[in-house]
Amino acid sequence: MMHSQLNEEEVILMYFGPSFRGTFLDVGANDGKTFSNTRALALAGWCGTCVDASPVAFASLSRTYADNPAVQCIEAAVTTKDGPITLHQASDTLVSSLNADQPDQWRAYNFTWEAVSVRGVTFQSLLDLSTIKRFDFVSIDVEGHDLSIIEQMDMDALGVRLICVEHGDRINTIKAALPMFKEVSRNGINIIMGR
Repeated sequence: MMHSQLNEEEVILMYFGPSFRGTFLDVGANDGKTFSNTRALALAGWCGTCVDASPVAFASLSRTYADNPAVQCIEAAVTTKDGPITLHQASDTLVSSLNADQPDQWRAYNFTWEAVSVRGVTFQSLLDLSTIKRFDFVSIDVEGHDLSIIEQMDMDALGVRLICVEHGDRINTIKAALPMFKEVSRNGINIIMGR
């Protein structure tokens, strides 16, 4: 069963090889199953940290991994400062965002929206909360806030070998933010880069 949106998990699993058991970080993990770039890794025995800001999505995420002690779930939005921040939570939590204009962008889909206050943490604060400190694979799907997260990450210190980012047609900007990585795969939603 495929969990990722457009075959990303196949690219990820092929990159590391079938017997590799590593660590992952999933920022914007949603429920841990729907369009997940890390679910197949967790099922294959990887250890990981999953992060989501939406209280609704996080409740589902916690249930997904309730019986898997190798996966830690953290309820937070990764931002540029610690403290409360407003999340625009959609009835379809996959499109919830810190962007105030997110409801306008999805108006045609008739989602219902609610502004909720959530915990905001810097990447360093997230790392302090995480039991895992180095990640072979990182997935970032945060509806346009990916660059502010990438800019806070020391990819060498974190040991990141492969990263998947929802690109929002900002491929060159993302590539410029990750000069030590080369493109491995790309589709209409995500770019996967490795080193």
